[in-house]
Amino acid sequence: MYQPDAVAVARLGGNDYLFTANEGDAREWPCLMGGTDSTVAEAEDVRYGSNGTNTSLKTNATLGRLAVTPFTPATVLGTNVTTKTTFADAYSFGARSFSVWKAPIFEGVFPAELVYDSGNLIEKKVLEVNPTFFNADWSTSTGVANAADTRSDNKGPEPEGIAYGKAFNKNWLVVGLERDGGIMLFEVSDPAAPVFVQYITTTDWQGSMLSTPKSSGDVSPEGILFIEAKDSPSKKPLVIVSYELSGTVAIFELNSK
Repeated sequence: MYQPDAVAVARLGGNDYLFTANEGDAREWPCLMGGTDSTVAEAEDVRYGSNGTNTSLKTNATLGRLAVTPFTPATVLGTNVTTKTTFADAYSFGARSFSVWKAPIFEGVFPAELVYDSGNLIEKKVLEVNPTFFNADWSTSTGVANAADTRSDNKGPEPEGIAYGKAFNKNWLVVGLERDGGIMLFEVSDPAAPVFVQYITTTDWQGSMLSTPKSSGDVSPEGILFIEAKDSPSKKPLVIVSYELSGTVAIFELNSK
């Protein structure tokens, strides 16, 4: 399930396009999973290894650890879902990707057309750059990084923020990865064929958010703003990123090289 968090809109080649950061998120409501205490919120995510019916996919080496939903489209609409509900189909939260959708040209209610999805590109790039902390995240109780692969059974690097802008006669897209801590730059002059340009991170996985906050750098990018050169105080294109866990803001300057 795509479940985008942030959405950017741009008009390219006479068409409107939507760029989505497909983070994903489980629902939480009282009594959602069959409980009776209205004061306790219950999340819908369950492990496929615990509730899935396909035995070949229930091992941890396959999809056993993957957090999925037991609700529609995984089960028939109207089923009384509980924590013990079983299902064959696995629908995870978020696509671990960003997508490009072409908006309909007609007025009214029409579906957007998916023209691109990055698939596993984001995770592959992160693995190349930072294998030691691939799909890791931070413990908010200890302040230090968890082990690699901690988030692989959930939503991976979690593409959270997204921003579009123009610079150097090209069209750019910036994608923020909440759990990974990095941001990625893509050239999207052809929205159906984005080109990966750069991965940047100012997170220091060896640091501690609690004991020495500055040592961990910028942690958990949330919001992204693309400032085009004509609107920039430095007259150069800027990318401004706010970081949720570290409570910091970073400003990046784009150059033509």
